[in-house]
Amino acid sequence: MDRLHETGGTLYYLRMLPRLDPARVTPMLCAFAPWHPIASRFQEVGIEPVFFGRKRWDPRCQTDLLRFARSCKADLLHLMGRTSFPFGRLGVHAVGVPSVLHFHSMLEFPRFKALWNRRLISSKWSAVAVSEAVRRWSAQEFAISPDRIAVLYNGHDIDRFASAPSDARGRIRREFALADDVAVISLVGRLDVAQKGQDLMIRAMSMLRARFPDAVLLLVGNGPDRARCEVLVRQLGLDEVVRFAGNRHDIAEILAAVDVAVIPSVCEEAFGFVALEASAAGRPVVAFESGGLPEVILHGQTGIVVPKGDIAGLAKAIADVLDDPDLAMRLGEAGRRYASRFGLSEHVSEWMDFYDAVVDEHHRSRGRSSSAWREKRTC
Repeated sequence: MDRLHETGGTLYYLRMLPRLDPARVTPMLCAFAPWHPIASRFQEVGIEPVFFGRKRWDPRCQTDLLRFARSCKADLLHLMGRTSFPFGRLGVHAVGVPSVLHFHSMLEFPRFKALWNRRLISSKWSAVAVSEAVRRWSAQEFAISPDRIAVLYNGHDIDRFASAPSDARGRIRREFALADDVAVISLVGRLDVAQKGQDLMIRAMSMLRARFPDAVLLLVGNGPDRARCEVLVRQLGLDEVVRFAGNRHDIAEILAAVDVAVIPSVCEEAFGFVALEASAAGRPVVAFESGGLPEVILHGQTGIVVPKGDIAGLAKAIADVLDDPDLAMRLGEAGRRYASRFGLSEHVSEWMDFYDAVVDEHHRSRGRSSSAWREKRTC
């Protein structure tokens, strides 16, 4: 990986890696970037991350990766990140093992780096995308044959969100001084308006107040644009309407206390963990049409999807859900059922099968028996 930090990609591996079958795979985790405190959480689940301590695109990453792969006698390289792809591509030839590209986002590369990646990444590589939207983007961005990119939707600990403690709703509402009958809307995500659109949701609250004057927006998360959001709230006179919750580790309990979850992302979301968590909690979701979100939120079935950037449409969709308890219940129940398809056990099993297929294909192409590779592998 390029780096470890408190974002969806890192937390995904924190959930997934410890669940790999230890009889078949020994996962080894390395990051090109310097040490991050989240390392302690990996250590708690038995994964000891290795940090190379390099800046992005530092050419020494190549040597670091080769040394690491050889020291742990890797059988497969699982690459995730914009720096990992090219250095991993070079490293594969040196250590003679297969690899998997894991496309986890749709962030554009600087032009010269995009060209470099295209030259290094051939259409023969095996790759996984977290949604159909990401698969389409990756095939175009890296000139990979689409049939070499499998779609493997992210898995999650669905049960944790589907079974929040019975007292969670009341407890969270008391913490934020919210009455039981007040409509509460949640927006969970890093406070980065250029990606997550918190500023647009704050403006939507001004419109929403016409139909729901007591409605409250709960902004969960921190980030570089918190001060900017606070200024906007004051300018619009929404000090009593928007609450800043900061970073929280009890998202399941937060979701149990809200009525609608919103995802006004203006970037291209690759998947949408927050949408999946809200659906698992039985909450209707209202979101902008962004990347893979429409694959996680089924419009009209588990939530409502509106055109990206349409603030008035966002406010109206939220109001329609709040105004119709039957609709909210129908969307929430369907969302809970749909979210159950994204369980971690099934997801990890799919990864195990994919790893086996990649390694077997690699050795068959070299005239070696695949049966010799059915013992424990290091990834």
